[in-house]
Amino acid sequence: MNEAQALRHFLKNDRTIQAATSEAKARLLAHAEVIDVGADEIIFSPTDRATHTYFVAEGAVYLFPEGDAAPALVEAGQYIGQEAGIHAQNYATRALSKQPSVLIKIPHYALEQVFFENPTSEDLFITSIFQTILGKFLPVRPPEESQEKKALLWVLTSDFVGWLYAIIIPFLIYLALQDVLPDKSSRLFLGLLSIALCMWVFDIVQAYIPSIFLVVAVMAAGIAPPKVILGGFASEVFIAALCIYAIGSVILNSGIVYRLLLSILKYIPENHFWFNATTFFLGLCLTPSIPTAAHRGALMAGVVSDLTFYANLKPGSVGVTRLAISAYSGTMLFSAIFLSSSLHNFIILGLLWAQDQERFQWLGWLQAAAMPGLIMMIAYAVVIPLMGQTSEVIKINRERILEQASLLGKRTADEQLAISCFLVFVVGVLTTSFHRLTPASVGLIVLFVLLTFNVLKRDNFQRDIEWPALITLGGLIGIMGVVDYLSLQTFFLTHIEWAGVYIKKDFRIFISVLFVIVFIVRLIVPYGPAIIILATLFMPIAQQYEISPWLVSFIILFWGKMWIFPRQYPPYGAFLDHCIQKDLFDKKTFFRFNMLMNLARIAAIYLSIPYWKSMGLV
Repeated sequence: MNEAQALRHFLKNDRTIQAATSEAKARLLAHAEVIDVGADEIIFSPTDRATHTYFVAEGAVYLFPEGDAAPALVEAGQYIGQEAGIHAQNYATRALSKQPSVLIKIPHYALEQVFFENPTSEDLFITSIFQTILGKFLPVRPPEESQEKKALLWVLTSDFVGWLYAIIIPFLIYLALQDVLPDKSSRLFLGLLSIALCMWVFDIVQAYIPSIFLVVAVMAAGIAPPKVILGGFASEVFIAALCIYAIGSVILNSGIVYRLLLSILKYIPENHFWFNATTFFLGLCLTPSIPTAAHRGALMAGVVSDLTFYANLKPGSVGVTRLAISAYSGTMLFSAIFLSSSLHNFIILGLLWAQDQERFQWLGWLQAAAMPGLIMMIAYAVVIPLMGQTSEVIKINRERILEQASLLGKRTADEQLAISCFLVFVVGVLTTSFHRLTPASVGLIVLFVLLTFNVLKRDNFQRDIEWPALITLGGLIGIMGVVDYLSLQTFFLTHIEWAGVYIKKDFRIFISVLFVIVFIVRLIVPYGPAIIILATLFMPIAQQYEISPWLVSFIILFWGKMWIFPRQYPPYGAFLDHCIQKDLFDKKTFFRFNMLMNLARIAAIYLSIPYWKSMGLV
């Protein structure tokens, strides 16, 4: 067998390499070396450093372990010297060729590069160790499809149809609006906007791509000055969102939450009421601290899994199901109540006019949203006992908790600084009326401290902050600046005048119509695009009839988070994915609770109208 034949045999028959990408295979071949060895020739021994792995292309090799154990016979199509691929310092056996053989010699760094880009190849390579020792191939367990990914990938139709709409609709808009909108720049902008909306609605590109497209297209076509379309990236809202993402990243990676969980478990009474209340309020505290619902869901799923183990509860039982419901409720039900709990809240804030942006900063937003939040908390307290009763006895192993806490040791300097910075940010935001610093300014000070003292590591700054989401935010704020620049609010008002009729009659009738629209749109369109589209349409009409644009946008945000099918709300998928067991809790009971909370969301808005009237929002 010559060199070319040996390499072809390697690429064709080895499962590890077959699972790699074409580029990874090509790069590996650049480092692979074909060698011929004679019979009874030593290939490596335990005293040699593990620098290369060998694939037996032809012939056979004996592996002699240390001691009196019988040697293993490795035939063609298998690996020897896998120690190099798993970062071992030396080989564990002595390799001796049984007969003249052809080997492919692969350096460890070449394999590491393949594994970095292809995790399945790494799994197959590790199982090849057992094949070498036992002579039996162990198939790799296929990864389960992520529930979050299923929800995110759901689309009504194919990408082809989405692109077809993105091509046809802008031309139709440009031509159809010639009589009602004489300004060419305005028609061109609406055409470009329709392309971005098609991209969002049909999910044919990543969510941040439409924002980049619009920014570039508006500047290239000269529709608005760069300072207008790029203004979103220099806005207070953008800077505040960046700082909150940074603080959330520090909390996620510092271990503070796990240390807090162990501290709670030392003293929590051993009954289901306290377990449910603890997980609920822990999720509630995380809501304003971590601005990504999926991250909060993943974190609280781990908490539920840990509590199930610590309390010796049976997976799938009523007790665990109520625990999961409590954790999810605290984490997700109040996303619209706190400004810092979701990027979409910042997007809505960025779409408001300047005076409203100043009014509805963190504390102003919380004050205006407090009544619906209080109603949802009461609804949770009323509904959770209806999800079944349990006689399971909770027994916590306090000794193990103390042992784990001792392993963590005292709080590190990074943890103490992270807690201090978080408290400074919260106090700074709550006291803006005294020191006159905006939340963005307070956030920048905290961000500077976190970066200066390396509490927020460079890798975490790059990986954990949702840069695509921030690009979307900056782009959308700039887009609203273009709408103002082109005076398109007047055009929108003339075409949704019918909504003003309902506002004149009764605000309750208007929000009833709004609920129907939000409900139908959310059945079809993902949450993010749906909120942006509806808020952009209804904010001008609210301003026209002296209704707070924030209030209409908040109602859209609040009702938009209702879901009937899991595909409508990806954070629920993230919560499921990070539970240690697939059937950790009863999903039928969970869905029944969710439907009751949907009804509570509807009631919360209607019951909050007198409160909003007292604030002058209606």
